[in-house]
Amino acid sequence: MIDKNALQWIGNTSVKVYWISAADYGRQVVRALQRPETMPEHCPIQGPEAVTVKQAMEQFVQHYEPALKIRIAPLWVIRVLGLFSPRIKFVGHLFAYFGSHEDPFYADQTWRDLGKPKTSVEMFARGLRQSPTAI
Repeated sequence: MIDKNALQWIGNTSVKVYWISAADYGRQVVRALQRPETMPEHCPIQGPEAVTVKQAMEQFVQHYEPALKIRIAPLWVIRVLGLFSPRIKFVGHLFAYFGSHEDPFYADQTWRDLGKPKTSVEMFARGLRQSPTAI
């Protein structure tokens, strides 16, 4: 979430997430749609490696635009603002959830069936920097 020369997050940045690029996700969706008769009803989708939110932000800034600042808003501030705005209250709920749930790996079968995602956060940032409309 880039806004005014800053990459922003709300709350906890120490949880690990298997980040996935839209391109990798799209490739897996296409493969699943090409063979619906063999696909299970649920296909867990995860990126190639677990990286904390903070690490992902640092990698993104380093490889996309080093001049970007990283801003982390405390969750309690968003919760207070949420008292006055249903939209901000919802955002607070989302970040509270994501900040308290580590992402265990569970996409092994999906990777076997649909292919392993290849795009790391660094690769995504570099690609976006080189061709912003291609990603």
